[in-house]
Amino acid sequence: MKNQMRIDVILAGQKALIGSIIPNIRAVFAEWTELSITLSIIYDGAITKSDEEEAEVIARKLQQQFSDVSVTTHYRRIDFPEALPVIQPSDQCTVLYLRKE
Repeated sequence: MKNQMRIDVILAGQKALIGSIIPNIRAVFAEWTELSITLSIIYDGAITKSDEEEAEVIARKLQQQFSDVSVTTHYRRIDFPEALPVIQPSDQCTVLYLRKE
């Protein structure tokens, strides 16, 4: 079951990101349990109201794929060249997008 949830989150997350990646997004990480999914979006530069609205669109697209799971979004500013947090993909965490730098 854990493996299926991982597959579902990755596929739904990739689908939700289509057309939504803007140049100042450095990375998008997803963490999940059976009841929730948390998207962490890392920005390069100031996070604008427009950026937050687009992140909420991504979250809503992801939510549409999971009827019984809550989706939350966290925003964080980490300007290049500061290093991104090291995320080791696992049964409950993965990288959905990583900008080439």
